[in-house]
Amino acid sequence: MKAVKYKTGEREANAIFLLVAVFFLVSSFFIDGGNYPAWSSAKIVPILLSTVMVVCALLSLLEVIRVKRASQASENVFQLKVLLYIGAYFLYVVALFLLPFWLASVVFLMFSFLYWKSLPVMKAAVTVAATVAISMILFAKVFKIAF
Repeated sequence: MKAVKYKTGEREANAIFLLVAVFFLVSSFFIDGGNYPAWSSAKIVPILLSTVMVVCALLSLLEVIRVKRASQASENVFQLKVLLYIGAYFLYVVALFLLPFWLASVVFLMFSFLYWKSLPVMKAAVTVAATVAISMILFAKVFKIAF
């Protein structure tokens, strides 16, 4: 077993991620699939994505548990910037119930790009517009979901 430094709270963060992933997986089974077969119903994408989340969270948690702690790291996993972003994500989920999908998604994605400073404003706007448009076309044509 190799000795690796880990960040304070990493085990706890992975455990929380696993719980959230399991919650999403269980919740996705309760989505109304209508009269469509399971593989083409509205719940297939959430089930697949949350299954991937559960597997990744479990592997990550097992890795942290398996590795021995070499020394206490000074950096904390629970950074304020990350916690604020999680709050913004929950606001996005609430906004999905109040606003049209495209509007809530455009606002959230633009906020995300600007908050993390990952792209210049114009590139972010083009990326967001393309992402939302492709998502809506994909879900409308392939999964027959009306927005």
